[in-house]
Amino acid sequence: MINKISLVLGIVNGILVSFLLPYTNWFQFFIPVIVFPLTYYGLILLFFITIGIISLTINTKKEYEDGSRFHLFITLLTMELLINLARINLIVKGKNKVPTKGKYMLVYNHKSNYDPIIQSYILRKTKLVHISKPSNFKIPIAGPFIKRSGFLSIDRDNSKKALNTIIKAIKYISSDSFSVGVSPEGTRNKNDGYELLPFRKGCFKIALKAECPIVICTMKNATKIHTNFPWKRTNVEMEIIDVLSYNDIKDLDTNEISDIVKNKMLNNLEIKEN
Repeated sequence: MINKISLVLGIVNGILVSFLLPYTNWFQFFIPVIVFPLTYYGLILLFFITIGIISLTINTKKEYEDGSRFHLFITLLTMELLINLARINLIVKGKNKVPTKGKYMLVYNHKSNYDPIIQSYILRKTKLVHISKPSNFKIPIAGPFIKRSGFLSIDRDNSKKALNTIIKAIKYISSDSFSVGVSPEGTRNKNDGYELLPFRKGCFKIALKAECPIVICTMKNATKIHTNFPWKRTNVEMEIIDVLSYNDIKDLDTNEISDIVKNKMLNNLEIKEN
């Protein structure tokens, strides 16, 4: 939305200048061309300055019981803007498989920092938030906003805090407040190719305790975003490959669920596990 508004206003300003400016010298014909990028990037800069000021009003030390709709709305606007600025062409498959009633747990292969940004934006109507590492909540502007929006920080080195995060994720889903995204790998996979890191199988307790579906997602090509930018667009594919209903998993343990999810991901990524 912000990108489109800035684009439209940039074009309008360029057109107005071209009609209203009395041309007396040949170089004045280039003024509308200069006005457009100044308006476009100026409005984007103003947006970031504004949300930067708003972020200063967020108490990052406070533990919020629920997310703010206002802050989530701004967070999603920013995600959309970042996707556009990064020149990402999104290819989304299987979105129709995502449950439209009730919340769910999303699991995915984690290769890029853009993964949760893309997923939360694409599945915004289901109010998808993610469980993320503590360092992400310390990023200026972004950190305070994702915290206030309902995103959850998990400290894997502190079992008590990690358990509290899991409990909160279960409450989010059970109360129909948010769907929750989790990377079973536990961290961003920096290895080449699409091989998966060992799964942290305990994360599947969220779905069992919340009695919710598990939406299985794969991300492809997102690692090329930073190498292609700014000269080339990047085609990033997000695919919902399957949904396991609660009835499908209620009689299974976390090890069995983990194996099912992992094999589905590997088959989709065309990788055979050794």
